[in-house]
Amino acid sequence: MKIVNEIALVDEKSANLRVLDVEILENLCLLIEFSNGEKRMFDAKQLLQYPVFEKLKNDEIFNTVSVKNGVLIWDNETLDIGVDFLYEKSEIYEEN
Repeated sequence: MKIVNEIALVDEKSANLRVLDVEILENLCLLIEFSNGEKRMFDAKQLLQYPVFEKLKNDEIFNTVSVKNGVLIWDNETLDIGVDFLYEKSEIYEEN
């Protein structure tokens, strides 16, 4: 994945990877279930460095996160994020 003009572009290795489910955790973290069976924790605070994602600081907007067509979306589809970025920047979630 690479970012060009604040747009996350998908690379070929993760083209088939999809998000199946998302759960909001505390401190702008998300628990994401991927189509490869993994559950991973993503710290969305790292997105705030990009101006397009600044509105995620607002809890009401952040809490609108959902899955559509295998990607995460926010704010009535005005924001989305590439699956490969989510996967690469997240950590395996260990359930207790």
